[in-house]
Amino acid sequence: MDNENQIRPEEAAEIRPAKPKKNKLKIFLFSILEGIIVAAMVLIATGPIDDYCNSMFIEYEGKTSFDHAVTDYDGTEYPAGTEFEIEFLSRYGEMWLIDPATGRSLTTHFRTDETVDKDELKTYIKEYTTNARNMAYLKAAITFAAVVLAASGIFFAINFNLKTCGQVIVLIVTAVICAILAFFWNSYSARAKAPVVYLYPEEDTEVNVRLLIDGELNATYPFYDEELGWNVTAAPDGTLTDAEGREYPYLFWEGDLKIDPDLSLGFCVKGEDTVPFLEKSLKDLGLNDKEAAAFISFWLPYMKDSNYNVITFQTYAYEDAASMDISPVPDTVIRVNMLWYPSDSFVEMKEPDLKSMNPAERSGFTVVEWGGEKYERGILSTLFR
Repeated sequence: MDNENQIRPEEAAEIRPAKPKKNKLKIFLFSILEGIIVAAMVLIATGPIDDYCNSMFIEYEGKTSFDHAVTDYDGTEYPAGTEFEIEFLSRYGEMWLIDPATGRSLTTHFRTDETVDKDELKTYIKEYTTNARNMAYLKAAITFAAVVLAASGIFFAINFNLKTCGQVIVLIVTAVICAILAFFWNSYSARAKAPVVYLYPEEDTEVNVRLLIDGELNATYPFYDEELGWNVTAAPDGTLTDAEGREYPYLFWEGDLKIDPDLSLGFCVKGEDTVPFLEKSLKDLGLNDKEAAAFISFWLPYMKDSNYNVITFQTYAYEDAASMDISPVPDTVIRVNMLWYPSDSFVEMKEPDLKSMNPAERSGFTVVEWGGEKYERGILSTLFR
């Protein structure tokens, strides 16, 4: 064999195709960038900071009094200096109070800046909000770390030995995939806010109420036993008395529900028209004036400053995610669940017949419940709306 035609080993190494190398630094930087992008998208799209900080009911043990006379919605007047127990606070400064003389909750709400000990209460609310915001950032940090790991795995798998255009495409596609997964992780459940349950038997009755929800309870008042539920004595006027003799106007719970909302029917209402709209709609849905006043007082701070509010009532979807086992069995059940979100512009919607969602009249032992959720539009609806 002609030695001149033979290829020396060192020459063969030179012409052998080089194996593509993984650019570890570029993979690391792109993975970090992915984490930042997705964490920011989750914060913007699902609004976890607002979701944490807007938790209206903050349990608080303490008392307060006013420098002025106050009047409840039912007409009861309390002179200046009357001392009330605080049942709940909200981050916006509203207080839900209990009359220490009767043990019942007042059906109107007051603001911390009207009270004698307003500085102490505002400090407490500020601390709660700060802690809530820190929790939101912690959640975003966990999202960031998870995305960095997932993105780096994807980039290593495809070797990332691409031209700049290909790298940008991979970056965008990976960001969308990770953001969708992160969105589902952060927003799979809808928070059911302030469902309150009224019981109106025809005579004083021992009543047991058990919640059967697809999700988790976050707060209850009075205390809810996971196995036994609530056991109270209900009077025809709706007053509830527990085993210790303490009276309540209703049963309260809040939780994260795995609800599948129906957004095909609803209303788009100007922010300034929210109160008259709710007054009429809640009447059509079966609430009386006292129940409607409590509903509107709770939700108005959230809704009043919106350009528009898109409002749906999720009676049927809500019942699939949250049912109640009540003994004795009630004759009439009225449940109102509002899902809404703010909008900068008008949204055209087909309007439902609200009067058909609940019984037209109350008869016999009647149970009434109202609650709602703010619909946090996430990455999917942001991209494809």
